[in-house]
Amino acid sequence: MTDRLFDGTSVQGLNLLAFLDWARSSNAVLRAGTGGGAADEGRHESLQRFGLLALPPVQRSAVWRPRQVVDLWDSLLRGLPIGSFFLMARGADDVAQGRDFGSNGRIASIARAGFDLFDGQQRTRAMLLGVCGPDLDRRCLWVDLAMGAKLRLHLTSASQPFGYDPSTGQKLSRSDRAKARAAFDGEVTLTVACGGAGETRAAYDHEILDLILAEPDGQRDLPRPYKASGCTYRLDELLAAWRAAHVSTGAGADGLARLIAARAPGEDTRPALAELATAFARVADGEVALMHIDPRRFAGGGETAHESLLMLFDRIGAGGTPLSNDERLFSILKHHDPRVHNAVLGIHTAVGRVMAPTKIVVTALRIANALSSAGGTGLPDVAGFARMMSERVPQTASFRDALSQLIPTDGEAADSALLTQAFRAACTLLEYAPASDAAAGSNPNGLPRTALVDLPTELWQVVLFWVVCGLRAGLTVADLCAARGELLRFALFWRLCVYNDGRAAAWSLKVLQEHQQTCTFPGRNLYRLCVGDADGERCANRLLPADVMTRFLVADPPAPAWRSAKERFACDEAPVGYEALASAWWWSARRLLPWLQRDYVASAFPHYDPLSDRDDDLPYDLDHLCPHADWGAHWAGLSGRIDAPAGIASAMRGWRSLLGNGIGNLRIVDASVNRGDGDIPLPAKVPGLADTQLTQEAAAAMAAMALDPAGRAMWLAASTPDGRWDEARLAAFQNAVERRSAELYRRYFEDLEFASWLQADGVGQNASREHEA
Repeated sequence: MTDRLFDGTSVQGLNLLAFLDWARSSNAVLRAGTGGGAADEGRHESLQRFGLLALPPVQRSAVWRPRQVVDLWDSLLRGLPIGSFFLMARGADDVAQGRDFGSNGRIASIARAGFDLFDGQQRTRAMLLGVCGPDLDRRCLWVDLAMGAKLRLHLTSASQPFGYDPSTGQKLSRSDRAKARAAFDGEVTLTVACGGAGETRAAYDHEILDLILAEPDGQRDLPRPYKASGCTYRLDELLAAWRAAHVSTGAGADGLARLIAARAPGEDTRPALAELATAFARVADGEVALMHIDPRRFAGGGETAHESLLMLFDRIGAGGTPLSNDERLFSILKHHDPRVHNAVLGIHTAVGRVMAPTKIVVTALRIANALSSAGGTGLPDVAGFARMMSERVPQTASFRDALSQLIPTDGEAADSALLTQAFRAACTLLEYAPASDAAAGSNPNGLPRTALVDLPTELWQVVLFWVVCGLRAGLTVADLCAARGELLRFALFWRLCVYNDGRAAAWSLKVLQEHQQTCTFPGRNLYRLCVGDADGERCANRLLPADVMTRFLVADPPAPAWRSAKERFACDEAPVGYEALASAWWWSARRLLPWLQRDYVASAFPHYDPLSDRDDDLPYDLDHLCPHADWGAHWAGLSGRIDAPAGIASAMRGWRSLLGNGIGNLRIVDASVNRGDGDIPLPAKVPGLADTQLTQEAAAAMAAMALDPAGRAMWLAASTPDGRWDEARLAAFQNAVERRSAELYRRYFEDLEFASWLQADGVGQNASREHEA
């Protein structure tokens, strides 16, 4: 069968559409779970001639970026070459492991002759989008047929159902996504069931594609790309119409014309259709260069098997996107035990997707290294890991045993994996649960799930190693909960202050390796190590008491001239560490807003379950309390609204971004609410805020946005309906932002009881004495 493809040669040209038909029919067989030799739906001619085409156990984490997909299809339509593809033959008697072409395909045994696609996987997936449509990988390619369309090709996906900016490939702005969603919903919002008694909610953007594809008989079309015209159609449908007419009558253009006439009668797309028909003819005439490889022949003089394997992985993607270090480690692991692919996917699904599959693997490798080696706090190097898995000498048995406990591949359910249990225990310890939630167990200082998935991988590795040690020692989750406060304190310190995650993880793991009291967490010791109290080296900014931060963050008395970065952070009389901590808080505390507004996040989005690879699907926006348009507009227009001396106006111009974008002027808010608010001033966002007496409704709204009622008067003075800025308003806005920044830090410091770390070292007293001196 392999001779029919290569016919004794190592390089062969194959018609492009024939190659894609082969890949598509193979994918159908693999998805149906019929990779064996029995009679099945895989009777396509290409399967009979060439066998089954599958993806081998080589890890590819990243799906191609939108611009790469569009550029590849642009090359195909222009008749340009797209590089070669590496295939490795699989005999009829070989029981190999492989998977389908979807991004979440599972490894299965394949007892059927054919080929494994080693290099060219991402290109093949991208090309299949034009043949299979969104069913393959939850992405869809579109062609804009409008006259004069500057860009013809567009891509949409499950995470971005309204497409990307076609000129850059970047996701649309929040404003454009909001406009696209409003236009798509029209008068009937797409909803999903939630809870019982027929309750529904508006579908999140990332749910739209799956909901529409699940509707019977295509009741609703997929949303078109927002940046495209109304004459935009799916590439897979256009190509199918062209091919059908081309095969039956030889006139593919007629098939395109009939399709468009049925979809959009009256639209004049003839010039674009003629151009597209010519482009499809180029695709039909195109060829792909297939290269037959045999890893058994790779080894040179003195090369070992694992060295040849590494060379193969290094060559994969050499002309496109090379394998990352993490992907190489995962690929080596899967080469020696392909079952690990499915085991990791099982863990990935079981723990709520707080970490991507490749990161789960490197986390397991790092923990196994720390468990089996007294000095092992990092990842094994790629060459050493390949040698270890290939030679399997007794000296590495403890590492391999630890790894098999973390990710078992002997048929155990993902739930029983030690790493799954550790993830679940860690989430129980860290996840927010309101004080009123007796069933879930109160954890009012915990992190909402939207914040959990945003934690650095290195922090997860430290927490999980400590949990794994406890579980291996026979402790229960209830036992570990005794350390919940200290663990949360450390996690949120890390989130704000650590600036070298790798160093913090290595140092922390070394301490935890020597830590015997596994039902306690040595957060304070790790803090002192990270900030340099132990040996002078550091990887994190030290914390300061809340009153010290307030003293220097807030100008007293309030001044109309907005302070520069040097004036705000580099105060000569401030204690050591203030500049770094204050700057980090001012700019980086925005990532703590889901925690600072945790009651609001939990109550406003109870059904939102974030995914680690969907960072742009958040149902809330980052919003300015005082709108950006009020202080950040183009200076030519804004300067006409300033009633202040030239020096004060100049300070506003120079430092308005610093002040307006600081943590004190930011909140997170429901995206739909934010769309409705637009650029209205703060009093209009909070009904009752301007009333003489603060109403219960206004107080609740202020609490939801982490706004202290004590600052109400200052915020009212900082907001005017006419948008003019006099000295009084300039001073009020600066003071309001500074005071809220200091107040949020006070909440962070006091809610988490950081004073217990600092008082033990006399930091609070030292800071006060330094100030007095």
